[in-house]
Amino acid sequence: LLAIGIRGQVMFGQYVDYYLLKTICHKNNLVNSPRDLVEKNRQVRLDMAEVNEFIECFDTEIVFNNKSVLDIGCGDGALAMQIAAQGACRVVGIDIRKEQIAMANNFAAANNMLEKYNIEFIIADVTKQILSEKFDIIVSLATFEHVSDMKLLLSSIREMLVDGGLMCSVFGPLYHSAYGDHFGSFFKYQIPYRGVLFNEMALLRLYREFERRFDAAETIYERDGGMNKHTYDEFVEMFKNSGLDVVEMKPRVSTYRNSNILKYYINNIISNIYLFRNYIAASPVIVLRK
Repeated sequence: LLAIGIRGQVMFGQYVDYYLLKTICHKNNLVNSPRDLVEKNRQVRLDMAEVNEFIECFDTEIVFNNKSVLDIGCGDGALAMQIAAQGACRVVGIDIRKEQIAMANNFAAANNMLEKYNIEFIIADVTKQILSEKFDIIVSLATFEHVSDMKLLLSSIREMLVDGGLMCSVFGPLYHSAYGDHFGSFFKYQIPYRGVLFNEMALLRLYREFERRFDAAETIYERDGGMNKHTYDEFVEMFKNSGLDVVEMKPRVSTYRNSNILKYYINNIISNIYLFRNYIAASPVIVLRK
């Protein structure tokens, strides 16, 4: 079945795939408007778990103390605020979604973080306009799989880093990995490689019906939080040609280490096998240095 999907002969076609998959969908996460979506996602976590898990992903030592840090795709600002609390001298979080930046600013203001730390959240798309400020470290969590022009983003990152600065990212799941289509929230049962196997228009129709009524996207990329569908090898090529030095780069199946350590390491060994890695690698790690 996976081979059929990879060759582009996607299951049974738009209409059969739609009715077939509809039998295992639910409306528990249905959102009718952008405002409802903001309300649904209003909770911001401020414990240090996320930043510690982020740092754990790297073999490279990442130290935020007394560093200026840019968080690309900061979302609700949780990671950026945690980095500020770890001693960063300056933190800027950027996102193209105004609702997420509003949420980050509101939470930071309500908790006196804007006064306590040198932190700022702004709406920005650095593929269109580079920030004039330069940073010691640029971080990005679960963002690169959503970016339409990664080559342009990497060029912008190069311009915004100080000499010797680091860009550290954990991203994914990638679209071609087992659960990389980002449609799992409205399915009762998760089908591995659903995005590869089933018709794209069928999946988008189900997405509008069972998760985001207001989203009129006609392609996977156009949907809210759309996917660029780059494979791991395509990302590798872009990183190597970015004009930045590759310090660390690895494909991974598991997002973070969990209680099943043996499964974590076995999965990540498999993800390094060339023949399989574009369909096994789910959550890659990359560190680049200027």
